[in-house]
Amino acid sequence: GGGVVRLEVQFADSSGSCSTSGDLISKGGVSAADTKHYQLWYRDPAGSPCGSGFNLTNAVRANFST
Repeated sequence: GGGVVRLEVQFADSSGSCSTSGDLISKGGVSAADTKHYQLWYRDPAGSPCGSGFNLTNAVRANFST
């Protein structure tokens, strides 16, 4: 359950890499003892499922504490 929140838009470099220095705590509305899941949604015109033009990375879970 829960909704999807776009935290930021990044553009990959020529090698396909990108990174962020964004603050997940403030942008993501994180509170003490929260568990959040993060996943990247990216363009993938050549290898996307069903020709949709995008794909998703594996998700990661982050547990926040006080």
